[in-house]
Amino acid sequence: MTIYSPTKVRSPVGLFIYHMNLLAKALGMDNTKFANVHGLMNKRSFSCSRDQAKLSLFAMKRGDFRRVVNCREYKCIIPNKMFANEREVVWQNTNRLLES
Repeated sequence: MTIYSPTKVRSPVGLFIYHMNLLAKALGMDNTKFANVHGLMNKRSFSCSRDQAKLSLFAMKRGDFRRVVNCREYKCIIPNKMFANEREVVWQNTNRLLES
């Protein structure tokens, strides 16, 4: 898997994707390459179920991640330093196992 150096990255989004791929490599996700931040498939992104399991195990070790994914709804305030304001975002969890 080729990981580009951060000196070739020209945007904050590109830098984030660069770090996503570094983490994937550190976790041993050898059959994964991220090309976007949202995880939707495109021609340059790929992964496999084994690698996604590795990522899930890593994420579930974080208490903040476990707290969010165990909620039916999660509200978050996102500050915008550039415009000195903030916005509230609400995520709806579609995991039906949380309904019982």
